[in-house]
Amino acid sequence: MSSEDIYLDPAVVGRSAAEMTAAADDLSEAWQRFGLTAGHYHAIQPWGNDTAGQSFNEQYLGGKDHLALGVIEATGSMVTMVGTLGPNLKAYVENTIDADEMIARWFDVSGADGPSGSHSGGPTESPDGNGMTPGRPTLA
Repeated sequence: MSSEDIYLDPAVVGRSAAEMTAAADDLSEAWQRFGLTAGHYHAIQPWGNDTAGQSFNEQYLGGKDHLALGVIEATGSMVTMVGTLGPNLKAYVENTIDADEMIARWFDVSGADGPSGSHSGGPTESPDGNGMTPGRPTLA
């Protein structure tokens, strides 16, 4: 295997995608708890109703910039994006495997699906040189 080759172990990537998804789920749950807690404090306004409290409330919850809402929306967008990482990684790997299999069929030695004699489309040498990697790998 040359330094330009890429070896993909679908089982490892599948586990990584599942771990990313689990971490994203944990993050989403924590963010929802944060939203509930923030909403609670926004409702009871513990900063008070005196002049300082009213000023804080105007800057924090009111005004043209809505600082609190901006923070909640920004973190919500980040949580949503993180939630796509695991499923996107899994889909990327599955699509890569499908494309590799299709290309291998094009170069099948039988000549039925493409040019003859270029590639068997069968198992390929594993990167450690200890054997063949047969069949279609699957992701967890």
